[in-house]
Amino acid sequence: AFLAQRQMEHVRGLDYPNIMGDTQTITLSPNETYTVTTTVLDNQPVTNVKTVTVTVSWTGPEGSKSYAVKTYYTDITA
Repeated sequence: AFLAQRQMEHVRGLDYPNIMGDTQTITLSPNETYTVTTTVLDNQPVTNVKTVTVTVSWTGPEGSKSYAVKTYYTDITA
């Protein structure tokens, strides 16, 4: 949850036009590697709103896992 929250806070600090999709690989230790994917849908669910989903995925002893958070950002200058 920490990595998803950290990425969402990063996105929140961007100007609306600069909110874009991204994928990062983060290694916290030799046995802990996470993929953080930011997906942005423009004009969803309505015009001048972006739907932002941050998904953190990893493979552990139990197999592949993921955690996702979603929020909406509006263009207040439009």
